[in-house]
Amino acid sequence: RTKLLNSNLPQLEADLRRSNELGELDAFGLYVYGVVLKELRGAKRAPSSSGERHKTNYEFNQTADARTDESVGDAAHVILIRSILKYPFNWSAWLDLGELCVDDSSIDQEV
Repeated sequence: RTKLLNSNLPQLEADLRRSNELGELDAFGLYVYGVVLKELRGAKRAPSSSGERHKTNYEFNQTADARTDESVGDAAHVILIRSILKYPFNWSAWLDLGELCVDDSSIDQEV
């Protein structure tokens, strides 16, 4: 993996965040957004309550769609999961999510 940062990533992230907040991203737009976030910040995680029960896919999708807090809604793994829930046949999204799970084992619980 290269150590160089693509200078266009911050602008892409801002544009995709705006489109995500407006609900304009389909499964593939969410995938691109997840990859951009992964490259910029890795698996940035929001603090979660330890007593939170596991959510069903429907509940996860609904709460993830409703999030506007940047620290939660813009976590790379959350965006990738939303992409997979919309189109589960995108193998690249699964691979990127798996890579995040290897890097941060606490994500496994959500997946």
